[in-house]
Amino acid sequence: MTAPLADASRRTRRRVVILAALFALAAAVWAYLGIHAGRAAVHGYRLASEVAALRGGGRDLRTLGAAVPGLHAEVAGLRGDLAPFLAIAERLAWLPGVGPLCAVAPPAAEAGEGLLEVAALLAQAAPPDAEVLPGLLAALSEESAALEAAASRTAAALGRMEAVSPAGLPAALREPWGRARQALPLLQAGLSALPHLGGALDAPGEQAVLLLAQNSDELRATGGFISSVGTLRFRDGALAGFTLEDSYSIDDWTKPHGDPPEALRKYMGLDLLVTRDANWWPDFPTSARAVSEMYTLERDVPIGGVVAVDVYAAAQLLEALAPLDLPDGLRLEKGGVERGLHEGWGLPAEALLTGGEVITPTRAFSEVEVALLYTDRVGAVWFDDVRLERLSAAGVNLVQNGSFEEDADGDGRPDGWEVQGLAAGDGLAEGVASYGRRSLYMGDAADQKAALQTLPLSGAAGEPFLAAALSRAEGVSAKGGAYALRVRFIGGEGVEEFVAPFPFFTHEWASAGTAQVMSAWWAGRKDVIGLAVGAALERLMGDPRGVDWLTLGTAARALLDERHIQAFAHDEALQDVILANGWGGALARPEGDYLLVVDSNVGYNKVTASVAESIDYTVTLDGDRPRARLVLTYENRSTARRPGCDQATQYSPVYADMTRGCYWDYVRVYIPAGARLLASSGGDEAAEALTEQDGDAFAVYLVLPPGERREVALEYLLPGAAIAGDRYTLCVQKQAGTVALPLQVTIEGSGLRPAAGEGLTPSEAAAGRLIYRTDLRVDRAIAVDLSAP
Repeated sequence: MTAPLADASRRTRRRVVILAALFALAAAVWAYLGIHAGRAAVHGYRLASEVAALRGGGRDLRTLGAAVPGLHAEVAGLRGDLAPFLAIAERLAWLPGVGPLCAVAPPAAEAGEGLLEVAALLAQAAPPDAEVLPGLLAALSEESAALEAAASRTAAALGRMEAVSPAGLPAALREPWGRARQALPLLQAGLSALPHLGGALDAPGEQAVLLLAQNSDELRATGGFISSVGTLRFRDGALAGFTLEDSYSIDDWTKPHGDPPEALRKYMGLDLLVTRDANWWPDFPTSARAVSEMYTLERDVPIGGVVAVDVYAAAQLLEALAPLDLPDGLRLEKGGVERGLHEGWGLPAEALLTGGEVITPTRAFSEVEVALLYTDRVGAVWFDDVRLERLSAAGVNLVQNGSFEEDADGDGRPDGWEVQGLAAGDGLAEGVASYGRRSLYMGDAADQKAALQTLPLSGAAGEPFLAAALSRAEGVSAKGGAYALRVRFIGGEGVEEFVAPFPFFTHEWASAGTAQVMSAWWAGRKDVIGLAVGAALERLMGDPRGVDWLTLGTAARALLDERHIQAFAHDEALQDVILANGWGGALARPEGDYLLVVDSNVGYNKVTASVAESIDYTVTLDGDRPRARLVLTYENRSTARRPGCDQATQYSPVYADMTRGCYWDYVRVYIPAGARLLASSGGDEAAEALTEQDGDAFAVYLVLPPGERREVALEYLLPGAAIAGDRYTLCVQKQAGTVALPLQVTIEGSGLRPAAGEGLTPSEAAAGRLIYRTDLRVDRAIAVDLSAP
């Protein structure tokens, strides 16, 4: 055979061998993948069977927990079977259209298995007969090391998932994936905190986690007045119960209380610091420690952590679970939760209207005295429609001129009545009436004011009468003497007296004798909060598969980011997790310029809900030191309930009334250390410089009547550190409890350029000026490059 033929033969044999090897390799790969695909099909079938059985079973957490280990085993097997395909998928992210799906599949599979592993560890370690929450607590302590490892792997996988943008996904997946991405940091933070919970809660003895319900309609530094305090109690690491109390019921006056901050003493007249006022400091860790100390003083219970939730947050979270049926018959409808909470808190006007009081003398009488009394109280009252009827002759009013319509001599005093102690402004009131066009008005009473009528009636013991009267009140103080309808039966055996008090506080027309209705309402006026929390927990634990967890998680993440929910833990590891995610409400300590405006409603009302506020901040960078001008604009859009501004007359059982009236605001503006106040205007007092534990601040006090608008301006020099080299940076921090205050920042100076890729983009840019228009839904950052281009 010639050489060329021999070479051709060798090349042919080589090709055949290579083809055979490639065929064998392809067959092996195909068989390998086929085996994995077959195993995946088996696990997939088993997994589908497990899920189908679960759907046919119970819906509570106990049933789900029992099923989790089996689900985890099947998902782990399925992921192992799909490992070759997932490895290929990770390298196909470049493909158009399906690339993002390929990219997200491996971390999603790892995260899904990891979450089930965590759940399985908790379910398997929990005592078999334990209730859900106590069982979880026991498992946290038992499996802390394994949980930490599984949680760490799962959190890393979730981080890789978060990096996949929804933009490249198929249209049908973009919106749900975008929502899921928003909830992933919350899930990651929960996994990071999970291994530390057991140690934090497994302390010997009793401790508690406090839930502060803050009403942002009465804005305070950390989000609102502490309306209610929930207590999740643990004893020796086991759950001991949950209670929710009116914040006013916590005080134990047998124990010594410290002095309040000077502003609370000066502007609210407080002499002692109590739990409900201990969130005075805008740095939430500082206030949380103060609240913990106060609660421990009051109740002798150590506090392990504090969570604060404002009304806006509560409404948003409950919206995700609505509709909710509360045990008292109130239904929180989707889209109306916040309104329902306010309505549940308030007292319906019709609750104070009755047909009158039945009274029966126990001895014979020869005359009857009917009197309206108003004694030693602040406020204003109107009386109308006074009646006394024999039940044997119902409908016949024995009182003369009971509606105060008659005044024959025009002296401003009602005919047929003897008046005592009335001042110059008291007497008949035109145009204010429950019946007709007149009523009897009485203003602030230092002593007794009264209107009396003696009727020449006689009768025997046991004869029943119906006594009735109506009164309207503005700002009536809770403490004082009689505010009532009084009926006396006078006879030879003496005087027998019946008194029917009117409600204290502000109210529309109410019947004599309904003070007890007001008292009962006061004792349970915040029950709606506890009932709503209970209904929500029952929904979460009793029907977890019926909950839209994605919507709930997305809402919770946004509320944490926007500082409507804040958390604090005394355990350092847990607190580090909270602060790392920006959910601890701590004051920023940035280098450069800094601004935080903190409003505190010190007026005993809810008028913050009716006040519009905006922030306009201008910084001039040219000169020896940067110069700042801050203008805060306030507009009280409510209407007046009574003339003037008197803190003592603000309370009302009707929630809508509490949002009307004057606005008492103590404003603190936190600025960089070393800033120097130059001038101020718009406050009722000159601004003052403060050094608090939170940092340096300027303070201004103002009282804003209804319908008025006010600008409060502060001018001050910034420290030289506000400019670092050729850069100016500004951090504007949001006050907790506010929603999205309008914010405008103007930077003036020569050679200004927005720093590339940092902070906000200016709304307007011109030579020597950058203007940023935004809002404070979250904290805002601005960076400006001052170097020559």
